[in-house]
Amino acid sequence: MSATAAAVIGILVFTSLILLVMCIALARHARILARSLAEFQRALQPELEEIQRGAAEAERLTQRIQEKSASVSLGAKMPR
Repeated sequence: MSATAAAVIGILVFTSLILLVMCIALARHARILARSLAEFQRALQPELEEIQRGAAEAERLTQRIQEKSASVSLGAKMPR
């Protein structure tokens, strides 16, 4: 085997090992990120539910105000 062929094989092996290490590191980071995301979603869920309850209450109040406003404006337009 010539020196050039040995050098090429050595570079390929080295590059393959570096790529393998980087893939393993990427997989570990992806797993850590997935765990962090799941924890964040669990922590955020009660806040989201509170916001949804507040939005539903605001919608109910808006509907009541619109109904009262409609009844007042209808009452004002009635002839005497």
